[in-house]
Amino acid sequence: MLPILRLRATFITFSLGFICGLAPANETKQMLAEIEERLVKPKADGFEACEPGTLRSKDFVVLYFSAHWDHRSKEATPELVEFYEQARKKHENFEIVFISSDKDEKEMLRFMNGYRMPWVALNFEKQRDVDGLVKHAGRAIPSVAVLDAEGKLVAHSFEKGKYQGVLKPVEAMKRLLDSRSDRLLSMR
Repeated sequence: MLPILRLRATFITFSLGFICGLAPANETKQMLAEIEERLVKPKADGFEACEPGTLRSKDFVVLYFSAHWDHRSKEATPELVEFYEQARKKHENFEIVFISSDKDEKEMLRFMNGYRMPWVALNFEKQRDVDGLVKHAGRAIPSVAVLDAEGKLVAHSFEKGKYQGVLKPVEAMKRLLDSRSDRLLSMR
């Protein structure tokens, strides 16, 4: 498919998923299992498969829909990288998964390496194989969907149809992680 047609099809699909509503938690949990089987890590010259269980032990999974050609993605990605690096110092029980809207895997790799994204990604060639993924994309990119371990949507870049950016939903997740840590410390 030509890049522009793929792009239009992607946005139409994302929009339909958003309008139709997000998937129930059990369907989303299955989607996360499918994503986990297709995770890759960027290297200098390509991608390598991730270890099994990368997401299974996480309390939260952040789906980051983005692309190198989008100016808002170029602005949001460094902020998200900084957030990730700071939050991971205190909390290791979340992961960000990059889902690319680039035209090919080479652009995806250039984008990830160029912005030093420290997280995993969904294999570019296998994105269309994941049932229910587009239901979490939102109306545009960059977009973030924060899911808990049960597959429930915790926060999203689009709240009541209004764009909130990528940091607001991940900051909501961090507050949940902080409150869990505080509760565990108080129980000791």
